[in-house]
Amino acid sequence: MVFCLCLITLFFTVSGSSGVEWQMWVPGQVNSTERYNVILPCTFTHPDQDSYSGRIRVQWKTDQHRYADPFFQCTAINSTLLVSGDKEDYNCSVAAGRFSLRGDPRRGDLSLLIRDAWLNDTRVYFCRVELDGVGQNYQSKSGIKLSVTAPARILSLFQNPFPHNHSLECLAVGNPLPQLTWLSSSSSSSAPVPASVKTDPHDPYTVRSVATITSLEEEEVYTCRAENALGSQERVFPPSKGPAALTVGLGTLAGLLLLVVAGLLAVLMWKRRRRRRRGASQKEETQLSPIREIQNNLPDTDPDIYANCPKKDGNQELLYADINHSSPNSGAALLPQSTVENDIIYSDVNSVDVGCLAN
Repeated sequence: MVFCLCLITLFFTVSGSSGVEWQMWVPGQVNSTERYNVILPCTFTHPDQDSYSGRIRVQWKTDQHRYADPFFQCTAINSTLLVSGDKEDYNCSVAAGRFSLRGDPRRGDLSLLIRDAWLNDTRVYFCRVELDGVGQNYQSKSGIKLSVTAPARILSLFQNPFPHNHSLECLAVGNPLPQLTWLSSSSSSSAPVPASVKTDPHDPYTVRSVATITSLEEEEVYTCRAENALGSQERVFPPSKGPAALTVGLGTLAGLLLLVVAGLLAVLMWKRRRRRRRGASQKEETQLSPIREIQNNLPDTDPDIYANCPKKDGNQELLYADINHSSPNSGAALLPQSTVENDIIYSDVNSVDVGCLAN
């Protein structure tokens, strides 16, 4: 009787699961580079996935404890009657800061996307899923170890205040942890400046080095070099003696030279335009000089001859006359022989009534 009951129990267990058991797959480790996006894969299967239409709660934690607070969680409904874009029933499409769900929980994909990964993101992550019903939950046991690497980078280089102003402090960060080396302009690279190195127990990717300096003469320059397997960086003290200051100085000098060249070009263009205007004025003066000579040679007119003539109001009138000076007679000896064809001579003519002059 007991044997038959065991068979019946085994039968319902297998048939209810449809051959599918609770399983979750995650990789042991994921590597990434600082300031790049990274995906933590996580997939699962459960016995009722073909017929389940309830809620699917997704959680990501950095603590393996069951009741640890998740840093990311969302809920989806495994029903074909609901649209996946409905935020009221499917908030797994909404990002929470740098974290968002990359996979679709209804298809057993709980993969997490981390944007702009930091060095402090290096840790172990645990993926957890919960369904409606007692005991319908599963969590990865070993977790995913995320390793974020970064080349060596110097955060700061400064002189300590008094009374510790005889020392320089250099702070660098990177993964693997950078090695710091001090050099001075008065010593060779094979004889670095003595220094002490300190690490922060709460930040395993930051290293601090303090170098003792004997004097800060005008010619003395100290260099802090940070390097690891992914890269290196240097910074000098005083800052005005380093390559950065040289680059700024060269850039400033280049800018001043460009301004000087632009000013010279502007002056040259202005002089050229002025020369052209002078040439045009001289040409016009040359063309008008014969006319002015004729006007100067004309006899003076007695102003009394206009006494009987009425004054005309308004603008001056312009009189047109055809003047033929190609073959001047003896009485027109004052007119110069023109060398330009069809010359037009302009002159101011007083408009008066000829009849009044006869009176």
